[in-house]
This record gives sequence, structure tokens and C-alpha cells, in this order.
Amino acid sequence: MIVLCLEGCHGSGKSTILKEFQKRGFNVLDEAFLDMPSFELHPQTLTMEFVWVAHWFTRILRLHTECPPSKRDSMVYIADRSPYSACFYARTGGELLGPVIQKQIKELTSNGIYIFAALLNVEKKLLWKRISDRLAREPYRKKFNEGSREWMEKTYKFYESQTWNLIVPICREDISPKIIVDCLIKNLQSALGTTHSKDEEESDIIEDSKSSVLPEFSKILLDDIEVRGLPVLQDALRNDLPTDFEVADQWPECADRVNHIRDQGNCGSCWAHGAAEALTDRFCINSEAAVNEDLSVEYIVSCDKTNMGCDGGNLGLAWMYLKNQGTVPDACFPYADETYNDGDVPACPSTCDDGSALTHYQVSSYHGVSGVDNIMTQLYENGSLELAFYVFKKCLLIILFSVS
Repeated sequence: MIVLCLEGCHGSGKSTILKEFQKRGFNVLDEAFLDMPSFELHPQTLTMEFVWVAHWFTRILRLHTECPPSKRDSMVYIADRSPYSACFYARTGGELLGPVIQKQIKELTSNGIYIFAALLNVEKKLLWKRISDRLAREPYRKKFNEGSREWMEKTYKFYESQTWNLIVPICREDISPKIIVDCLIKNLQSALGTTHSKDEEESDIIEDSKSSVLPEFSKILLDDIEVRGLPVLQDALRNDLPTDFEVADQWPECADRVNHIRDQGNCGSCWAHGAAEALTDRFCINSEAAVNEDLSVEYIVSCDKTNMGCDGGNLGLAWMYLKNQGTVPDACFPYADETYNDGDVPACPSTCDDGSALTHYQVSSYHGVSGVDNIMTQLYENGSLELAFYVFKKCLLIILFSVS
């Protein structure tokens, strides 16, 4: 049995996506599916949030028990919120619930109940617009703090600080619920197949490890959202592109930056290296070498909680982070490969290594680049790009990102 839990700030679109799932015949568990007892304690005390979590798992166990054994392997439920919501809504001590919930999910996994938590990660400006529009229609929501930008920032910070099985980046209003649900269904099918047939060929994608369902479940979704959900640049094609071209020759004042190839070492941080190095080059090129220093890979690895540090990352999410938060100079927070131990990374810093204040470098926009001619035009006109390639048994899938 699989339970896919949708998480996200108020205004992230959970209700709309649940309705889309329901239209397609899925079993949807809204927030009212729990039979919570009523006590004199405030519902957001640690005790009551603990009771809520216990009832959440009790309901899932009942659904599993009531389902005929022959149908359990193909049973899928879509839930509004996961038990991790209690970590945020508890007024005090919510951080104590997280490790307990993780162990509970692990116990259920060993008994054939797979719980995935998917974050609908809406870009902040778009999220606040959605909240404001909804408040105009439904002003009563102000009593739930939904009219407060400070409350939105608090919830956003919580969701960014957690690790999720799936993250759906939503940076445009026209990414429809249908597209998101299509991608989620595709991954549910994949998870059902890989969970119960580990001895069989699971995917054409060659991966370092197939020991866990969760990373593959996440990876396929994000690749699909990356291709289908992000803006794709379509440049006006040029007829004057040269046969041979080098970015370092075109902008010689930035040659030291462009030609500096850094080593990711014992860490799966290529996603952050590509982003930091492309951004380094673009800042140098666009400032005519006024900004001519390496930008920190480590800051992205340590601080971007929407990605997985040394366990890999998603290009679209990395560029979303560089738009929302940015990175700092490499001299401020240098790469620390020698300190990694089993994928652990340094904590996100509040100051530079020497104690000085952080200076952030951000992007104003980012987009995918589609087609060979567009790629060449972007390189020729603007400089370095980040690319990722996925290795299949018969071909390569290459995805590129450009930045402005």
C-alpha cells in the first residue's frame, strides 16, 4: 500500500490537486479523515499534536487491515498533509516529533505500507499572490493568520528546512494541476513496480544505488517537472554563429573564472557545482569583470534544503534557490570535501568563515534551453550554461539551464 501525502504552505494548491486526483478515481484522504477526540487542551499543544499523529497512523493501519491482502500491493491513497505537519503546528516541542515520525514510517515500510511526503514548493512571490487572491474571495481566512506575510514566511521557512521524498517546484501560475498529477501518477506507478520487484529491472536510468525506493521515486518526478514545468527559453535563431567558439576567448577578462574547473570530491554535488560555476561566469561576464571571484558551491550544498546535499540534487530546484536566496563568495564559505563523512555536509552558516557578514549573489530569472541552435545562441550571446545528462542504456537525455 502506498500513501502519498501532499504538503505545502497555505495557498500552495493542495486542495486543487486533491480534487484532480479524486476526479481520476483515486482514494483521497482529506484533513477530516481523522476521528480526533476533543479535550480541554489546546489542539496545538505538543500533547494534542502527538495524539493527532497517533490517530493519523491508526487510520492508515486500519485502512491497510481492512483492505483484502490480494489488493494491498496496488492500493494507493492520496492524503492532505503528512504526520510531519504536527512538527510545525505544535506551539512548542514540535521538533521532538520528527524523529519519532521517521521511525514510525520506517516500521510501516517494513510491513508493506509506503508513505511518501511530497512538498508543493511554490515560489514565494507567486505564493503570496495566491494567498492575497484567496483572502479577497474568502476574508474569513484571516482568523487563521493567512493574511500575514510574516506567517507565510514562517511556514515557508519550516517547509524549506525539512527533507521531503518529493519536491514539486512551482514557479509559474500556468503549471496546471493536471501536469502535476500526471507526473505524480507516473511516479506512483514506478514506485509500485520497484517496491515489489527488486530483483527485476527497475528502470533504464543507471543509478549508483537501487537500495531505496525513495530516491528513485523522487528523481523521476523531478526530472519530469524539470522538463515540463519550468520555463523553456526559445531564442531567435541566428545565421551568423561561428563554427568554433570558446566562452573564455569571447570574454578574456573572465577567462580565469571560465577555465576554473572545480573538483566535487567525495560528494554527489555536481548539481551545485554546475550551478555555482555557471553563475560565477555569468556574474563576471555581465559585470565586465567587476565581479570576478568564484561563488560558493558549499553554501548551496549546505543551505539548499530542497535538494539532497551530497546525495544528489535537481537543477531546477538549485536555480530556484539561487533566485530566492542566492549564494556567497567561495572565499566566505569554501568547499569542504575533506570534512564529508557518509554524505554529511557542514551546517548552513550565518556568517563567513572569518566571522564577517554574508554577501549574497542572486539571479533574477532562470529557464531551460531547448534545442542545439538555442544552446549555441545562449553560449554565444551570454556565456556559460549548466547542463545535466541522464544516462540511459541506449541514449543520453541532456537538460540545460540558463540564467539572467
